[in-house]
Parts: sequence; C-alpha cells; structure tokens
Amino acid sequence: MQISRIYSNKDDLFHPIDFNFGKHADRLNVIFGDVKKPKDKKRDSHNLGKTTLLHLIEFLMLKGTAPEQFLVKHQDRFAGYQFFIEVALN
Repeated sequence: MQISRIYSNKDDLFHPIDFNFGKHADRLNVIFGDVKKPKDKKRDSHNLGKTTLLHLIEFLMLKGTAPEQFLVKHQDRFAGYQFFIEVALN
C-alpha cells in the first residue's frame, strides 16, 4: 500500500500533494522545507508544516484524534474542510 495523493475540498487553500507511487515508487518521497528568504529570521526551516502534514496523514490513516491534535485544537480554522487520501494497492 502506498499513498498516492492527499487533497481537500478547498484546493485553492490546501494544494493537492501527489506522491511517487506505482512504477515511479523507485524515487523517494521527501518533505522539503525551502527557505526563500534566509535573512528573514522569522522564516527558517521550522514551522513550515512538515510535522503537521505527518499528523494529517496519521489522521487520514484513521489513527484518531487527541485534544492536542491540530484539527481538534483549531476546529474553527478547519471548519468546512474535507481531507482525502488516495492509496495505491499492489
């Protein structure tokens, strides 16, 4: 089983993420934090959403929620969002 795509009903705000899968699975999927303005101390490789994406994947794979999970903690920000995951099977 391989994740092939993660997307939402609001693709203008949460852009779809396409993963390498199937015949292209010989390439590594990487979450890369690209710092565009290195002199701006407020914009470093932290706080770009890398860990949040992992928490979203865990949620979509039915891990469950906890009070500190971002979708629970910030329900007001994610009201109206529907997240989807596509999984490729062998």
